[in-house]
Amino acid sequence: ITADIHTIPRPLLWPGSWWLVAADIPTNDFKMAADMFRVKLRELRFYPLQRTLWIHPFDPRKELEHISNHYDIGKFITVMEIKRMDKQDETVLKKYFTEKGLLK
Repeated sequence: ITADIHTIPRPLLWPGSWWLVAADIPTNDFKMAADMFRVKLRELRFYPLQRTLWIHPFDPRKELEHISNHYDIGKFITVMEIKRMDKQDETVLKKYFTEKGLLK
């Protein structure tokens, strides 16, 4: 098993919801895994809301399950679908993901 995932599949039509990842990984025992997980989230073009909160426009559950299992940190990762958020925040996210080439 490797964490060699390089993309989150893009749906044909974006339904407009967001995927929030909460990665509250105890760094005392899992520092390397936490660091590698953050590197992977950046590589997958997640937007960092905070150090432990990341957001993406496409459903990342399958890919994150694979990655978190690889680093044995699955119990510290929570993924949530967000259907509504503050318009100002959504504008920032849409701009970010458009610049990254994920949204049009």
